[in-house]
Amino acid sequence: MHVPENNFLLEGYHQWLGESLQDAQSSSKRSEVELQRKQVDSKLKVTKDTGEMGHTEHDKKVFNENILERNAKLQHYNMKLVEPLTFMNNYWTVMGDERRALAYAKAAATVKCLPFTVMTMEQIEELKGLGTGHCLKVVQEVLRTGTCIEVTTKAQSEKYIGLKNLTSVYGIGAGLAEKLYTVHKLRTVQDLITHWNHLKLADERIKYGIAYHHDLNTPVTREDAGKIESILKEQLNYIKSGYTLEMTGGFRRGKKTGHDVDFLISYKKDGEEVGVLSKLLLSLTNKGHIIHQKVEKSTFDEEAVFKKASEKVNPMDHFEKCFCIFRLPMCESWMSSDTLTTGKDFESLLNDGESKRDWKAVRVDFVFVPSSQWGYALLGWTGSKLYMRLLRHYSNHYLNMLLNSHGLWNRADNVLLPAKNEEEVFQNLGLSYKEPCDRNF
Repeated sequence: MHVPENNFLLEGYHQWLGESLQDAQSSSKRSEVELQRKQVDSKLKVTKDTGEMGHTEHDKKVFNENILERNAKLQHYNMKLVEPLTFMNNYWTVMGDERRALAYAKAAATVKCLPFTVMTMEQIEELKGLGTGHCLKVVQEVLRTGTCIEVTTKAQSEKYIGLKNLTSVYGIGAGLAEKLYTVHKLRTVQDLITHWNHLKLADERIKYGIAYHHDLNTPVTREDAGKIESILKEQLNYIKSGYTLEMTGGFRRGKKTGHDVDFLISYKKDGEEVGVLSKLLLSLTNKGHIIHQKVEKSTFDEEAVFKKASEKVNPMDHFEKCFCIFRLPMCESWMSSDTLTTGKDFESLLNDGESKRDWKAVRVDFVFVPSSQWGYALLGWTGSKLYMRLLRHYSNHYLNMLLNSHGLWNRADNVLLPAKNEEEVFQNLGLSYKEPCDRNF
């Protein structure tokens, strides 16, 4: 990934902000946080009558100096522009073009971080992250007409609709979807069902993804995620107390719904987490909560992960984890005699998925983390995906360090930099701490 920012580390930002807020702080007894918000908002307000930008060239310079110092919130000023850019990112992701998808993701994040509503193209000239090509054309057309013909056309294209249908199945990525679409001429989930016996797909997750397709494509609410968290805590209290359990991903960044629920689990000392996952899965299975599971054992080795790692940053981690489909009860009186459904034939799973039931299927990931790696794991699993990609690039190319969910390796000194929490990770990177709600890049 190429991030063409020079002088990536931001200098003078906090000094500038303090000076710009000095008058406001002395004019009222209201809280400092409210004073800062009001003063910054007033400085960056767009004058609707003239269409002129309310911030100065100095502001744009600060905004450009370090992408990682920007704040990307869920509630922002430019939903009208972010939506078509996000669609284009999703479109190229489904079509299997990672380079184009990344360009649109960065453009959407850049507009999302702006602390004012964009009214004219002049306001966003030379903003780093927006690019100079097609992303700008999409923004320009939306500003001029309120819509984008290309977005409308692509959303209605036969191939996009077909690939989107196929990739909506748990276990099917862009590569396999392209093969199913081109070679086997499949277009819908029903096509997968009809031709299942001839496809001979090796990944067992796919048949569960088809059988419980409706459930797994229904957004998981924060309330449902909380219920799953309570079930996990109850089981962990019985198996081995003294744990730390954190819900991560989009929910930790403030989202109200998500596609799945991720949990990190750790104990006070390295090694205390070993063996807990198998006991947890056994207990959950006996209570009927596990429909399907895919377990990955820990493969972490400091020598291989850090000392012998190549220049190319690998975002995958080596923690002990389980990707499962979780049976979440929908009523208080729920009781289940069902156990793990591994080995069920396809027809039985389809009947189960289509039956009227008092539970629903939810994708849940459990990740067990050694205490010494907790800060880095929490950062990595909180995301967002683009934010972590930018962080890894910054670490690799500007600090000569290797960042992943296990730690931060200083290549110059051949040493691993410890961090007890996320705040210490940001200190090791030379960046100001960013709250999870500001990482929605």
